[in-house]
Amino acid sequence: MCPICGSSNVILVKSGLRFGKEGEIYKCSMCGIVYLDPSSYKKAENFYEEEYHGGYFSKIDKDVVDCEKYFKKMIEPTKIWSSRIFLDVLDDFLDVLDDNADMNILDIGCSVGNLIENLKIGNFIGCDNKIYGTEINKREVEFCKSKGFDVSDEPLEDRFNEKYFDVITMLFVLEHIERPVEFLRHVKKFLKDNGKLVIVVPNLDDPLLTIYDNEEFFKFYFCKEHLYYYTCQTIKYVLSKAGFNCVVKAAQEYPLKNHLDWHYRGKAGEIDASRDIDLMGCKELHHFWEEVDSKYRNILWNKGLTDRLFIVAEKE
Repeated sequence: MCPICGSSNVILVKSGLRFGKEGEIYKCSMCGIVYLDPSSYKKAENFYEEEYHGGYFSKIDKDVVDCEKYFKKMIEPTKIWSSRIFLDVLDDFLDVLDDNADMNILDIGCSVGNLIENLKIGNFIGCDNKIYGTEINKREVEFCKSKGFDVSDEPLEDRFNEKYFDVITMLFVLEHIERPVEFLRHVKKFLKDNGKLVIVVPNLDDPLLTIYDNEEFFKFYFCKEHLYYYTCQTIKYVLSKAGFNCVVKAAQEYPLKNHLDWHYRGKAGEIDASRDIDLMGCKELHHFWEEVDSKYRNILWNKGLTDRLFIVAEKE
């Protein structure tokens, strides 16, 4: 049965998950949501609190096991966040922030606090703004506290009054949430009536799945950590059920080089190696690949077939 609309009209998309894990992915024929059947896999009770970055995610990016190293890697003031996604939607993100206002900002799932730090050192917000974080990974909470960040794993209702925040961010969080509609309704209580909720999620309409229909990427894509796989249409549907209006924009994180790796090698390299080509300092080739990649990304944006979705939501 679909966990979002309750329909029993669901079809099996895939059996088996990334890294040989057990699990079944279904798609609801009524609302279109794609999800991991909760009865088809097992996850440790304290998985995110204790295991996530030390186990699963370290296979994707080995630096995450060292909080300090990962923090330094993720700090890049000119981009706000060391992901290419904000190159696409930087202006949209900055529009949400008002550097002339006294704002309260919350980053849900803040990890090592890189967004908090980048907002501060990049001067993207005024000095009177208050930035908080919430994170359930205990190791990362302690690391954030060591940096002087106001971060905790306590429930929101134990820390804040309702309608406290002007902006709440959730970057690569919602796909991990078991009951997204209920979760969003809860988060909405802490957002001011004119506040903004900023969400980034992977896009199921990823070009490697749609344009290229890459078999190896299809085997790799679905994992036990991601409970939902959103498209532009289904993320709007979920947010609507939670009482939000939203604007959804396509954004592309990985460059052409990553897609060439999947096409010709059937896999990508480690997370950093999959992003950039080593051009041995040749400026001419560097400019060439920048221009090619820019044109490539524009094609993907225009088609709405990108690997990420950037959402700005407001209360109905």
